[in-house]
Amino acid sequence: MREYTRFRWGVIAASVAIACAAQAAAPQGIVIDGRFEDWEGIPVAFHDPEDDGSSLDFGELRIASDAERVYVYFEVGSPINIQNDNRVVLSVYDATVPMIARPHWREEESWRWVFGEREGQIWTLLGPEDFRQADVGLRQAPTVTSRRFEVAFDRDAKLHGRYLFPTGLLRMTLREDVRGGDVVPNPRGQVGVALSDEAPPDPLAADLGRQEPRHVRLLSYNVLRDKLFAHTAPFARIVRAIDPDVICFQEIYDHTAAETKALVDTLLPGADWSAVGDADCMIVSRYPIADSETLPPNGQNVWALIDLPDDDYAADLSVVSAHPPCCADNVERQNELDAIAAWMRDLENPPGGGWKFPWHWFRLGPRRNLVYPGSARLPRGTGVVVAGDMNLVTYEHQVRTLTDGAIRITSEHGPPHLPDWDQTPLEDAFPYHTTGREAYTWRDDSDTYAPGKLDYIVYSDSVLGLGNHFALWTHDLASAELGPLGLEGSDTRTASDHLPLVADFYFPGDAP
Repeated sequence: MREYTRFRWGVIAASVAIACAAQAAAPQGIVIDGRFEDWEGIPVAFHDPEDDGSSLDFGELRIASDAERVYVYFEVGSPINIQNDNRVVLSVYDATVPMIARPHWREEESWRWVFGEREGQIWTLLGPEDFRQADVGLRQAPTVTSRRFEVAFDRDAKLHGRYLFPTGLLRMTLREDVRGGDVVPNPRGQVGVALSDEAPPDPLAADLGRQEPRHVRLLSYNVLRDKLFAHTAPFARIVRAIDPDVICFQEIYDHTAAETKALVDTLLPGADWSAVGDADCMIVSRYPIADSETLPPNGQNVWALIDLPDDDYAADLSVVSAHPPCCADNVERQNELDAIAAWMRDLENPPGGGWKFPWHWFRLGPRRNLVYPGSARLPRGTGVVVAGDMNLVTYEHQVRTLTDGAIRITSEHGPPHLPDWDQTPLEDAFPYHTTGREAYTWRDDSDTYAPGKLDYIVYSDSVLGLGNHFALWTHDLASAELGPLGLEGSDTRTASDHLPLVADFYFPGDAP
């Protein structure tokens, strides 16, 4: 890592605090993914004092950069959702203007990003002009409530004839825009860092292959309201390049499982495909489906037991394809996630076996058709996978419902239950883009929401190993990579607003 030295200029004029750095480099690469290990080598640009804000209480601020992006990490003290219902503002100042104390925040301010409103303003001769996340290449994570966030902006973003970062110096503040709100730095001033021109790490070569031919490849794909059937060509190229064994589709509303099977037969001929599902979610498998059910409360999510060949695999594969509701529908999303967790709990055959208490007999409130499986549906050691567009865009607890079985509505769904066979959480496969530089699974540049991780593949790592896994975004692949794969650069953008997620699984005890 390039040498990093930080100077404090002290208090200037009316208590203007500045933190300056020789370089803010990210030679190993920062990936905006909601995991923060890659920030550990980046020095703290400013550490805000505790208990100095009326609401939020900022903590550490770190800044990194390379020739392509500027990255910011910050702590907020108490959990918030960075996309909604907050007053956090990041302001960037014109580094060419001498810095003096000013009574108003807008003095010298070049532009700002208002996180809770999902929009920015840039100051022009005609006054403020609004801009959206796609205009500046905004990346931010996580998409759920947290005390820590990371964001990035394109270094070469240009609005109204002006670059967002016109010089090699960044001057910024972070504040909660409420009366008595916390400010970084405090006392009033600006944090200053020199931006690095180091090239980012080279993107990884596209590797869509399996590490071993015997690995079972699962594809999870939200196909944007039956677009799979209406505009089949890009999906055909994508599915053929991935060549999955099991497909978890979401947003198939107007076509049956039989119609979905028939289409996959044409896309991937030569296999005896099976398909189950009703409205929204489908599971399609090149191996026989031994059992299946649509899940409570509304029958849109679907479960299947994939009968893997006994001669080749140590156990079968239990798969859920899920699509809880989006956006502000937190209650119903939690209800569906709880139902999935309860379904997984009641599918298991715990040590000692035995009868499970029928919690659904005693549920309160409006009745739904909650019917859970019996106590011995799955042999111990069956591989368990839950995949789909989970729409996890609000509360962090909903992520833990998915991975940890942390049921919230226990009156309807019964007690929490760690879902892996060894009484631990399910593991998030966490596919990154094939380039290794991005982690989002949903993107719509016309929307106010920045790209984010909405799609998940979680699995029982006590019995399943994870091979190759990735999210496919064809726009970033070179022509030399696209051609041999039979792909076009526009395929994933044209097909859906969600990316296809891929994970290869194996049973570690299988013979080679």
